[in-house]
Amino acid sequence: MKPFKIRVESEEHSKEIQEFVFNHGYTWVSGGNQVKNTNSPFLYLHQDLEVGKDKANLYVGSYEWDFVEDELPEKWFYDGKLQDSPKPKDKANTFRELSQAQLDGKTLQVDFFGEGWVDCTHTLEQVRVEDIDKPVRGYRVKPKTRICNGVELDECIKEPLRDGEEYYIAYPINDYSVKLVWNGDRYDLNHLNRGISYLKEESAIKHAKAMLNLSD
Repeated sequence: MKPFKIRVESEEHSKEIQEFVFNHGYTWVSGGNQVKNTNSPFLYLHQDLEVGKDKANLYVGSYEWDFVEDELPEKWFYDGKLQDSPKPKDKANTFRELSQAQLDGKTLQVDFFGEGWVDCTHTLEQVRVEDIDKPVRGYRVKPKTRICNGVELDECIKEPLRDGEEYYIAYPINDYSVKLVWNGDRYDLNHLNRGISYLKEESAIKHAKAMLNLSD
C-alpha cells in the first residue's frame, strides 16, 4: 500500500488523528504511541488502516522521508475516520461574523502553523483563496493591545499549556526572564493569570524591562 499524507487542521485535530491511528495498533516509526508534534501540518502513514495486517508506521513533519511528497495521495480525517475527500466547509457563520468585524474597522488575524497569529492584510475571501494550500489554524479579531509603562507588550499565554511544555515568565531581576516547564501547578496558573507567561524569551524580557521602565 502506497503511503499517504493526512492534512492537519489544528493541534486538537492532530491529537484526534494520532489517537485514531494508535487505537488501530500502529505506532510512530521511531516507536511509541504517545501524542506529540501536534503543530506539524501533515502526518504520514505507510499503510491504509483498512488494508492488510502489517503494522503501519506514522511519520510527522512537512518533509519527505523515503517518498516524494508531491506524489503522495492525500486523505482527510473527520467524523472519526479517514476520508478520500475533504470535509465540507461549514464555517459560513464564523466567516460572516469576521467579515462584519472587518467592515467595522477591526483588525483580523490568521494563525498559520509555525508562524502564529499575523494580521490579515486582505479580506477573508482573499486569504482563503491565496492560502488554500497553507495550513491555517484559525482566524480571530485582533485582541486589544496591552501597554506597560508606555511599551506595547507581545501577546502572553492565555490558555494552559501541555505538561512538559517550556515557557518563560517576565522577571525584572537578573536576566529579566525565567525559563520554566509547565506542570499545571498553582505557580504555573498564577503566572498565567497574571499575564506574565510567554512562549518566547524575548517577549518575557520585553515585559520585564517595561516593568522597570527600561529601554532596549
